[in-house]
Amino acid sequence: MNPSDINIESEERVELLSVGVDIGSATSHLVFSKITVEKVGTRYVTVGRDALYESPIILTPYDGPDLIDPAALSAYVDAQFAAAGLRRDEVDTGALILTGVALDRANSRTIGEVFAREAGKMVAVSAGDNMECVLAAKGSGALERSETTDGDLLHIDIGGGTAKMVLCRGGKPLAHLAVDVGARLVVSGDDGVVVRLEEAGGRAGRALGIDLAVGARVAEVDRTRIAEYLVDELFGAARITGDGSSALLRGQPLPEFTPSAVSFSGGVSEYVYGRQEQTFGDLGPLLARAIRDRLADGDLALVENVNAGIRATVLGASQYTVQLSGSTIYVSDPDGLPVRNVQVVTPPFDLSDLSAQGVAEALRRSLAQFDLIDTKQPVAVSYLWDGLATYDRIDQFCHGIAMGIAARTQDTDSAVVLVSEDDIGRLIGSHLATERLDGRPVVSVDCVETTDFAFIDVGRPVTGSASVPVVIKSLVFPSTSG
Repeated sequence: MNPSDINIESEERVELLSVGVDIGSATSHLVFSKITVEKVGTRYVTVGRDALYESPIILTPYDGPDLIDPAALSAYVDAQFAAAGLRRDEVDTGALILTGVALDRANSRTIGEVFAREAGKMVAVSAGDNMECVLAAKGSGALERSETTDGDLLHIDIGGGTAKMVLCRGGKPLAHLAVDVGARLVVSGDDGVVVRLEEAGGRAGRALGIDLAVGARVAEVDRTRIAEYLVDELFGAARITGDGSSALLRGQPLPEFTPSAVSFSGGVSEYVYGRQEQTFGDLGPLLARAIRDRLADGDLALVENVNAGIRATVLGASQYTVQLSGSTIYVSDPDGLPVRNVQVVTPPFDLSDLSAQGVAEALRRSLAQFDLIDTKQPVAVSYLWDGLATYDRIDQFCHGIAMGIAARTQDTDSAVVLVSEDDIGRLIGSHLATERLDGRPVVSVDCVETTDFAFIDVGRPVTGSASVPVVIKSLVFPSTSG
């Protein structure tokens, strides 16, 4: 069923066809799903997600040593639609995720052209290190599992070019970090000749006195040494066997903590958990062997049967939720509607001790977590108001929002979108627009529930009403309970 053929606001139950696409530096794959939503009050909620077809996982095609090949990728995607027995015009929604070193490729933007026919339907996310860390922990089920874990759970997602780790406690990501550890930093053919070498792989070789170069032969013993070195750096950064320092860090070290269990996802996890035997000339099996050896020598428990594995960041489908925001909204420029595919952040604002500085710092942390500081991607700030709506409290809140948004120096023109669960949208929106922002458009809607990992559309006002339809497209993750 195509959304253009229905009035979703009048349907009690809707089924949507969704496609999730993960283009990584090492592998690429698709998942087709059927999402079932039902109307509850004024909003739709997901009541079912059924995987219809999971594509074979392929090595991401390259045209030369550095450029992802969009033609080969397009042929692969077309073949998967055919294998699934689906047409492109049947897709209602979906998520296109670019992850890992793939984001650094000179032609990564052309990948979007492969999915041009789904433009407007797809949520496209370039997942930088910070966001990919949380995506992996959420998509693998690690965050949910940490709710019942005795102590802290450390989740590590190891892909082709990078490894992402998240400290999980009580269902929440407390800290995260990425390191230059991956299976395809060094790839060799059956004859041992190096056919692909990433910069981080070269650094690992130099640290061990191994001269690596494309076209040169590398001995198996040296490949093993490189893998063991990478795992030593990984475990050191993870504070499993070290102090959090590593020559391969891609950010600040993790805070001090003592995890009681560890789980894995990503391509290397298939070897860690014994689900994959085929080799691809990379370091994946060697990294997994070194991981298992070091875990066997320690007291850290390995959490088994983590959801998703290599598919942890194939977020698959989007959940459509239609809500109506009522007469207490504020839109400074109605001609600026609709706004579409605006990414949502839900900062942990402390409104019990409300201060502009506190609001600004919480917002900046959330923006950084989702790699939304140095980008032009529009942002929607979701919040739950708490306490009295006095002038001083509203002014402090709006001042903090303005200061936090100011950190996004590449995006100075798009509308500032605010989303509240309470009916306070007009008060907050009008104050922000007239008192704390200089002419920048503001869209402030209320009585709407949303979370991180969501994208929001705000439509034009409903005919004969001051209400606007709000569509929430939130990434659907697997549940460990089902």
